[in-house]
Amino acid sequence: MTQIPWKTRVGAILSVLWLILMYALAIEGEDWESEFALVGIAPVVFGWGVAWIVSGYRTQRKGSTVLKSTSSQPKEPTEPAQPAQPSLAIKKRWYESVRAVWVLIVFTLPAYSILFITSFTGGTPRPNEVGYAFISTTVLFYVIWKKRKWQGWLGATVGIAVWFVLLVGAAAISTNVRMQPEYILAHTEPWPTIRQHFPTEFEKFREEIITMSRQKDLTRDDFTSLALRTIGPLFQKAFRSTSDSALRKFIQARVSSASEIAESNPSACYAILAGTGERALQTLLLLSQTSKQRNQQAMVQVFKDAGQYFTPVHGIAADERFNTLSAQLESTLLRKYSLSSYYFSDDSLGRPMNERCAAGLTLFRETLNLLPNDSAFMLRRYFSD
Repeated sequence: MTQIPWKTRVGAILSVLWLILMYALAIEGEDWESEFALVGIAPVVFGWGVAWIVSGYRTQRKGSTVLKSTSSQPKEPTEPAQPAQPSLAIKKRWYESVRAVWVLIVFTLPAYSILFITSFTGGTPRPNEVGYAFISTTVLFYVIWKKRKWQGWLGATVGIAVWFVLLVGAAAISTNVRMQPEYILAHTEPWPTIRQHFPTEFEKFREEIITMSRQKDLTRDDFTSLALRTIGPLFQKAFRSTSDSALRKFIQARVSSASEIAESNPSACYAILAGTGERALQTLLLLSQTSKQRNQQAMVQVFKDAGQYFTPVHGIAADERFNTLSAQLESTLLRKYSLSSYYFSDDSLGRPMNERCAAGLTLFRETLNLLPNDSAFMLRRYFSD
């Protein structure tokens, strides 16, 4: 371990950090495997390959130089050389050096322009954009150091440090933009969908949020509280007119989430199953991140499909259908589970909360097992009263 040069150790650490960073950026994309291989693995393999070739070349050149010096004869002393006078050749080389640096600067600026333009719009730079900035910055500082007769590897290290600082700055800007209410309402679901189906309510909520953010620093809790008060009533409207598939998908997500906390928190389990309003949405905040995402996706689909169902769930025919299916479900619950749907729905029975949670889970599972049309009808009726 002590025989490994320190430059090699630094290179190994930078390679690992590069792979981790590129993986974190690429994993968000659809075709992330090929993107990671192109901008993550390929540069590391290429860089170590070039370093290996250069190291071998220098070793061979050093050996041949030593061999020549030992075999050469001492020369006769000569008169001291006169100071060289400036010439056109020297000026030409200087001009070419400056031009090379400026060419590299010109190629580097677009890389950071892309990074910061993306950051100021709240986006995440693609791995190839980050890789372009890394390579151009490293090469630029390497050439500058070489032109100054300094060690090129030191310049490349400075370039990497500059790249890292600018990348962190771009990430901080992007994070700050994403936290702004305007960005959240424009890019984070379900708000774009709510804006499409409920424009009046959306604009009212937007004005309220903007006003609050100007009066004080708007915290996440402030935004969440106001959002839940707004989404709850709107979601109940969308729920009554959404498509059958969106409705069933949403209830499936609810049942899965309630099952997750049934034993540890039966009261929360009951709250999730019992409604679609603000209280039920607040309870969803207690769930794991995976469950939150699953419920959010199902909720967004309910909003997207709003206005597709216009058949009434009340009336003589609808009531008769509901009573028939309810009797069928009640019989199934009593026969298979020794439970009643009234344990879940009737507060006057005073059943313990864990029993109400279990009855609710069983009721919704059996309802989902009905024919799709019957299942959607019953679920829509449950939450329309």
